[in-house]
Amino acid sequence: MLKVAKFGGSSMADAKQFEKVRDIVRADPARRVIVVSAAGKRDADDHKLTDLLYLCHAHLQYGVSCESIFQMICERYIAIRDECGLSVDIEAELDVLRQQLRSGISEEELVSRGEYFSALLMADYLGYSFLDAELWLKFSFDGSIDTERLRAEMPNIHISFQLNATTGTPDTYLNGELVEKEIRSLQVSNHVSPIAALPFVREALVTLQRQMGAAKGVVMDGRDIGTTVFPDAELKVFVTASAAVRAQRRYDELQAKGMPAKLEDILKNVEERDYIDTHREVSPLRKADDAVELDNSHMTIPEQDKWLMDIVTERCCGE
Repeated sequence: MLKVAKFGGSSMADAKQFEKVRDIVRADPARRVIVVSAAGKRDADDHKLTDLLYLCHAHLQYGVSCESIFQMICERYIAIRDECGLSVDIEAELDVLRQQLRSGISEEELVSRGEYFSALLMADYLGYSFLDAELWLKFSFDGSIDTERLRAEMPNIHISFQLNATTGTPDTYLNGELVEKEIRSLQVSNHVSPIAALPFVREALVTLQRQMGAAKGVVMDGRDIGTTVFPDAELKVFVTASAAVRAQRRYDELQAKGMPAKLEDILKNVEERDYIDTHREVSPLRKADDAVELDNSHMTIPEQDKWLMDIVTERCCGE
């Protein structure tokens, strides 16, 4: 079970409090999502940084300089960074906010930067991926996809791959950040098919995939690769397996990576994705007419390798 842990301002106040948060998080491996507040008071005479940010905005409203107040905010976050021995370039982030203060920023956005700075530092401290909800949360409060906001952010989403020297396989990067582990989670899988069914998402991904194929020879998997993305591919293999087998494989993969998972939840997700993907209007999942089918439900990896090489030899070498 995935747990979400929320820490208030007092837990973000200084380096000692950061250490306590780290101990709490590490005590339970299921605590994988951490939500933090802006740095709070270190003692009774101290200031909450949220209050200081509100004060900055109030000064600007009356045309009064807030530089001395903003400097207090900077000093606090720089001190936390230095005392925790972190590598975050917090000065650069603070400089961006300083420029926004000069050019104009809403009260809501200004105040939200308190949580933003805390999250940046805590993510680095825990070794977790940093997620700025302001940029990436594309769901409405009822859980539905915020389609228009997602559409507006599509130009800012950049996916790339880098070879992992340890595993020998490519890792996925989102806007330069490694997300290979995160995209394998059930929480992501539960949203893949509804988002993938959106026409503007499919259009963007098809364009990206074709660019990869144009750059060099490529082996690519996906649910519409042979029918939509590369309809003229030299070799198309429609790989399938029973839902139960695929669910067990995903469960074993997550367990090996130390990620929490329940087999029944994964099986439900596999079956739901199959239904959504085969019934969507744009690029539905189906076997291409000229594809060779491989049901690997009861095959080992070496057996699949041999099967594939035999097909490649037959198709491409004419032997």
